[in-house]
Amino acid sequence: MDVDVLIFGHFHHPIIEESGVLLLSPGSAIVPGIGALSAIEIDIFDGAVRGRVIRCDGGVCSYFEYGGM
Repeated sequence: MDVDVLIFGHFHHPIIEESGVLLLSPGSAIVPGIGALSAIEIDIFDGAVRGRVIRCDGGVCSYFEYGGM
């Protein structure tokens, strides 16, 4: 596909893997019982892309509360 980053979903588990292409799957911030609730924060700086898994506790991602989402 000639891409540097591929963001995908539907696995309900967070994935950050570098294999020639940076693969990012945020997991699920809303579907309980399948896996730990999570999201991914993406930083893009000077052409470099990094992802960080954000774990959600108590049924809601505090990141979303903080961000006003």
